[in-house]
Amino acid sequence: MLESAYQHCLARELSLRGIPFERERALRYRVDLLVAGVVLVEGKAVEVLCPIHTAQVLTYLRLGGW
Repeated sequence: MLESAYQHCLARELSLRGIPFERERALRYRVDLLVAGVVLVEGKAVEVLCPIHTAQVLTYLRLGGW
């Protein structure tokens, strides 16, 4: 499935449980989900995580000050 489908389902679950979150939070780039202002969620629909995926999340963490 597409990453957006997983993102939508996770957002729905968070809503049902009353957990605050933001979708596609804009920094310089767009973070998939920011949960409770402190947990960054970057969904990937891939078989293997590559170093570029790690670099992407580390960049988001630096830009967001987390």
